[in-house]
Amino acid sequence: MRRIEFRYTPEHGSWLSVAKSEPSAVTRPCIHGRRIGDLKELRRATGAWAADVNERQRGVDWQMTVADARRKLNSVDPQTEA
Repeated sequence: MRRIEFRYTPEHGSWLSVAKSEPSAVTRPCIHGRRIGDLKELRRATGAWAADVNERQRGVDWQMTVADARRKLNSVDPQTEA
């Protein structure tokens, strides 16, 4: 327990939510339910998926403005200008 350092991470609307969605987005359409025999096949499948995603340019709809973020960060890091 002495080596564990607990950090508060917001559950909703954070960059972490966006980061966690990527592996899920790859797994469902690309490799879910498939048996992939070797690394070459995995790279081919994920490469095709990535090319399709990049072509469609899906994105993240950020709800927070830069000014809102700076105001909230000011309570964590007072050197951040509001």
